[in-house]
Amino acid sequence: MKKTIFFTLCLSAFITFSAAAKIWRVNNNPGVNADFTDVQAAHNAAVAGDTIHVEPSSVSYGNLDVSKKLIILGSGYFLDQNINLQAYPISSQINSVIFRNGSDNSVFSGFSVGSINVAPESGLMNVDIPLQNITISRNVTFSISVGTSYSSALNIVIKQNYIQTGGSGSRLISFSGYAGYPITGSIYNNYCSVIQFNLSSNYPLQSGAVISNNTVESGIYSSNSVIKNNIITNSNYTINTNDPNFPNTISNNIYAGVNGPLGSGDLYNVDMSTVFVGSTGYTTDSQWQLKAGSPAIGAGANSEDCGMFGGANPYKLSGLPAIPSIYSLSTAASNTTTLPVTISVKSNN
Repeated sequence: MKKTIFFTLCLSAFITFSAAAKIWRVNNNPGVNADFTDVQAAHNAAVAGDTIHVEPSSVSYGNLDVSKKLIILGSGYFLDQNINLQAYPISSQINSVIFRNGSDNSVFSGFSVGSINVAPESGLMNVDIPLQNITISRNVTFSISVGTSYSSALNIVIKQNYIQTGGSGSRLISFSGYAGYPITGSIYNNYCSVIQFNLSSNYPLQSGAVISNNTVESGIYSSNSVIKNNIITNSNYTINTNDPNFPNTISNNIYAGVNGPLGSGDLYNVDMSTVFVGSTGYTTDSQWQLKAGSPAIGAGANSEDCGMFGGANPYKLSGLPAIPSIYSLSTAASNTTTLPVTISVKSNN
């Protein structure tokens, strides 16, 4: 009874989108009356502009192939560690998701997912069919990759994700493309091992990314990108320019190693124990918060903090999607037909 009430109340809290679009509920928990138990079936039934809310479950919802404009929302992750964020502290799990042509302007947020791919496909005779304006935010996954396959990938936004170890992924965020097909995007406020923005030879100058406020273990590899306010935690790695013909604009990054200079305002050979609060007493993702007196505080461009919790769009613990969540729910026994329910709701913008 308590779980059924929770799901119904959550659904009410999530109805903040246009009245013209439909919200579909997906839930594979026994005894819950939702629209679908399978996320791909929900996608297939939805029309462009709809929202799919995939509710928490200990059982994965399988694979998802996206080919239309949708808002797809989960419940977050690490909810058993970062307590009092969701009343039902279980994640929404998907094995893998791939975005294909037709999924322009989609949003995917709040999941525990094995891998995420943005994979536009070319038309006949390699006619460019751009895939654009995909936002992937606030997920925990093993890898995020954008591969253009002879089509452009434009304004792909990768933000506030946690790329964890394990599984079949390489703990990286990777953009890669072919000559003549531009790729552009923003990569910010993520945690990962590596960021790669690979450009093929003779790549057009319009390709590039803004890579900012990430906490990265093993380096950034890019060309023709703006790279600022990042923290590289491993002293053996740095920022690398893939193609000297397309140099990066580098500033205000912090490195565990490296004897500069790379960019203006960069800090080198920084003791990382002075930067973060650390794992003792903190959770998997909260350990990367800046400690009091951290050299990363105010060290970024425009005096912003460096790292994943800095800047205008700081990382959100447990990847709660930018919609209201119910973090506390209680019911009391009653001898009447009225059941008293107390709920606590918070915004997660």
